Amino acid sequence: MSRSVDNDGSHNSLVSMPSFVSAIGSTFSSNARGTFLLQTIALALSWAATFGLTSLIGGTLLFGTAGLPFVIGSSIGWTAGACFALAQQTQASLQSLLLYPELMRITLLEQYPSLASRVSTAASWARWRREALGPTDDDAWNGSILRLLGGDWRKRGQAIIAWTSARSAIDQITSQRIEALVGRYGAEPRGLEAPGPGLVGASE
Repeated sequence: MSRSVDNDGSHNSLVSMPSFVSAIGSTFSSNARGTFLLQTIALALSWAATFGLTSLIGGTLLFGTAGLPFVIGSSIGWTAGACFALAQQTQASLQSLLLYPELMRITLLEQYPSLASRVSTAASWARWRREALGPTDDDAWNGSILRLLGGDWRKRGQAIIAWTSARSAIDQITSQRIEALVGRYGAEPRGLEAPGPGLVGASE
């Protein structure tokens, strides 16, 4: 009797597992938070593998053992890769806050509807951006790595998710600007300048 109960329980858990996995997969594929998580994990894994293999080879050549050097190296690589990914995403999101403030506000509200009361007015949105950007202003911000250490870390985390959601729109805006620039250059034909008198005489 107990065996049948156990079998039923395991059967139910196996039946519910695919739906759980599909729910997680759909969340990751359609949600900016899932995209951020997957990108960070991918970069951290690549760094962990690189550091781990390098430590493995070095430990084997220097100490005749590979286990502990691999564990230490891969752990350092994972941490460094995750921090590097976070720094890149933070820098990109802060640049987007400066270049595309209204777009970032729309995607921020899309991802965090509870912030509607905090960024509903121009003054409140300007205050939110200022707190996220940290001890700097729009003109002084230059992308320095030191700029990543300031600001409200919670708002910066929210800005990263908003930037992740807005990346396709930002790419589209960039492509349109490039196309407009190319069209403008194409509409202005530039002929070759006539050679000067010195060049004519030299050629003769």
